[in-house]
Amino acid sequence: MLYVDDSYRKLLPRAAIWALVVFFAARVANALWVSTSDVVLLLVASLFFSFALEPFVSFLEKRRVRRGLATGFALFATVLFILLLLLAAGAVLVSQADSLTTALPGVIREIASSVSNLTGSNIDAEAFLAPGGRLDTALTSIQGHVLEIGSRSLAGLGQILMLLFFTFYLSADAPRILSGVYSLFKPERQGEVRRVFETAVEKTGGYLASRAILAVASTLAHALIFALIGVPYAIPLALWVGVVSQAIPVIGTYLAAALPVAVSLGEMGATRALVIVLAVTLYQQIENSVLSPRIVKSTVSLHPVAGLLAVIVGSRLAGVAGALFAIPLAATVAATLDAYVTRHNTATEEDNVTS
Repeated sequence: MLYVDDSYRKLLPRAAIWALVVFFAARVANALWVSTSDVVLLLVASLFFSFALEPFVSFLEKRRVRRGLATGFALFATVLFILLLLLAAGAVLVSQADSLTTALPGVIREIASSVSNLTGSNIDAEAFLAPGGRLDTALTSIQGHVLEIGSRSLAGLGQILMLLFFTFYLSADAPRILSGVYSLFKPERQGEVRRVFETAVEKTGGYLASRAILAVASTLAHALIFALIGVPYAIPLALWVGVVSQAIPVIGTYLAAALPVAVSLGEMGATRALVIVLAVTLYQQIENSVLSPRIVKSTVSLHPVAGLLAVIVGSRLAGVAGALFAIPLAATVAATLDAYVTRHNTATEEDNVTS
């Protein structure tokens, strides 16, 4: 017969109760996260946007501009720039829509002929272009996707307004919020918390500075490329590619390149559009392997591999917002660890032999 000590008999009910408590607490925490994760991510994004505005707000505040007014001006300037960029891109696309629609059948015939010559196959472009064919189906599908994107954009307008509101509050009322946070810690610990906040602001500002430098470089390079190829609206399109490529990590360049490719298809045909795709891809490889690692490392002090891993993990956890703020967050964590972790000299093989 199995004998159980009395002490274990008393512990078993307690262990069972604690197991149930942990189980239900985990379920409640999961339910809360599912229902509030979008709000939490919105607050985190607002916090980092307020960090990004801090250098400019502090600059205006030192010149005797009230903090609330300085924050409002910074937000207004940012939103105005984004709206003007979107309006310029939309105007270019609308102005070229007729020429693109007119040139599309010829582009498709040119592509079909080139593919047939290269592969030795016989691609019937006319069947594709016939009424009710694959072209009509594709255009109908594209129209549906455009309407869906438009409806999602309108639905996301509320979140954008909430993001702007939280960002304004966190930036304009930052001194009082930080004072409340510091008061939660003992006086001897408040200096460490203040250093963490200052590091986060510094790294976020450095990251945005690196993005701005890369955006200028991308704009100048693409303006030269588009001008040499003869693409209409070379400077506005280059500015579009330069800004979007840095605003959306990893795939931003390829998404932004869709607009100049569409314009070149309508004006110059498939060959020039293919040249633009190749040129944009080549520049992106140069930026990823040469420009970006050096600039990001000099402004954020983060190893390129660590930055890439941070972007991948951030995008998996929080989508575009996670990818956008992954690098400054990783740089802040790395800088904080460097302040508290003691490093030692690496022992060489000669040192081991000597000892």
